Amino acid sequence: RRDPTRAWRWLAAGGLAALLAATAVGEGGGGELDPGRLRWSELHYRARKLLFSAEVRVRAETVAAAATASRLEAVPGHDGLSPGGGQVVRLELESSLLGRRTLTTALLEPGSAAALQTETREGGRRARLKTQRFGGSDVAIARRRPAEGEATLPEEHWSRRSIEVVALPPPADGAAAVSDPVALFWVLATAPLERVGDRWQVRL
Repeated sequence: RRDPTRAWRWLAAGGLAALLAATAVGEGGGGELDPGRLRWSELHYRARKLLFSAEVRVRAETVAAAATASRLEAVPGHDGLSPGGGQVVRLELESSLLGRRTLTTALLEPGSAAALQTETREGGRRARLKTQRFGGSDVAIARRRPAEGEATLPEEHWSRRSIEVVALPPPADGAAAVSDPVALFWVLATAPLERVGDRWQVRL
C-alpha cells in the first residue's frame, strides 16, 4: 500500500533539494548564515489535485536561547548539544494532507543551521510525538504514542515509549554542522548566496 503522507514528504524533500541545488552551486562562498537576510516570517503553500489537497505553512523566528532551554529533551546517557549563543532559531513546518495534521518544530543555531532538536507531532487516530535530540556524534530519537484509552491525555502521560541512539557518520573535511531537512528553509533565506558560484554546505 502506498502511504500518501510519505509520498508528500518525499515530494517536499525533493523540491527543496532541487531548489537548494539550483541556488547553491560552484565553489567558494562562505561566512555564516545571517538572520538579517530573512525577508519573511511565514510561508504558505497550497496544492490541489482532483479531490486531494495539501497545505504547508512555514514559520521562522529567532528567540532567546534561555526561552528554549526547557524544550530541549534530556535523554539519559546522551549528551545533547546546547545553544552556542544567546539566540536560537525556532522553525515550524505545519502540514495538512488527507485530514492529517503534522507539526514539526526545529531548534537551530542561527549562524550554522546546526540542529539542537526537532519535534514532530501528529494528532488524531495516529497521535504520536517524535523527538530527535542532536549530539556531537549521534542523534537520540525518542518516540511516544498513546496506548488504548490514553489518546485524550497529555503527551507526558502516554505509556508507549522508545528511545534509540543513532551514530552519525564521520564528517568529511570542511563539512558543515549536522542539521535537519526542515532547516533548508532557513539556509535558503539566510545563506550568503548572492553571486554565481557562491556555495553553502549543510549535512542532513
